[in-house]
Amino acid sequence: MNNNFLSEFGFSDKEYDIYHLLVTRGPLSISEIVMHSNLHRPYAYKTIDKLVQKKVVTLKEVKSKKLYVAEHPSKLREVLEDKKQIVDSNLDKLEELY
Repeated sequence: MNNNFLSEFGFSDKEYDIYHLLVTRGPLSISEIVMHSNLHRPYAYKTIDKLVQKKVVTLKEVKSKKLYVAEHPSKLREVLEDKKQIVDSNLDKLEELY
């Protein structure tokens, strides 16, 4: 799919593809993610881990099955707002030094 408008915010193309996949298809196992994304399993795990660290994907256990779930896009907005605040704070410090 790749229309990665999030690349400017630190999302790789593969991260965007998997997030989009989870948003459109709902919760998926790692096997399903691999099948739909055509990524090798180790790379899929690394990419999912990055999305979990960014707090836009969570791991849920349903009947002893591990599923990855995309957070609602509003959560993505919150994550990006947090990044914006960090950038604004650092820019303010630079302006003081200027």
